[in-house]
Amino acid sequence: MQELKRVEEINPSLPALHYLGGRILYSVHEYDRAIEMFRKLFKSDPTYSASTHEELAKVYWQMGRYEEGVEEDLQWWANIEESEFIWFGGTEPIDQFRKSFASVEGELRQAFRESGLRGYLQKVITFLSGKSKYKCWGTWGDNIAVRYALLGETDKAVECLNMYADSLRPSEALLTSRAPAFDGIRSDPKFIAWLKKWGLEK
Repeated sequence: MQELKRVEEINPSLPALHYLGGRILYSVHEYDRAIEMFRKLFKSDPTYSASTHEELAKVYWQMGRYEEGVEEDLQWWANIEESEFIWFGGTEPIDQFRKSFASVEGELRQAFRESGLRGYLQKVITFLSGKSKYKCWGTWGDNIAVRYALLGETDKAVECLNMYADSLRPSEALLTSRAPAFDGIRSDPKFIAWLKKWGLEK
């Protein structure tokens, strides 16, 4: 963390620093500081905005600020970059996906109002089903794995993590392993087995 602070002192407007710094702060449960770092990113580089909404959603959910997290998550899906959508294996043109998402956004909000975060996450996963050539959306599987973990569906969360284990960079594996969203499943043998693949079980 001291290294991050020194880099920020040298170049306080470096977008990659704010993005990585926010993720690291989130991984060590420094939620307020993570939010501050991600907010700086909005100002320093708008091109990071879509993925930053995703990261902020994770932070807010861990803080119990579910409505704010849902709003950030909705912003992410509504404004997902085309390059990111391709990376996630989208099965339709980005414009078509955005229109489809806009048509169900009201239903997603209603699911949250009626059934809380659980209802919202289930509704999002249902909507996303079939819209990617990857079962867990992306070559890392982290995004959907987090949602399953928050739902308490350990088997599906670990399945997503395992599905793309071979394509994970070590740095991503480390950040993923420490994500607070997985705190509730850390004692599960399947999650421990995934950690062992990366030598991260301790």
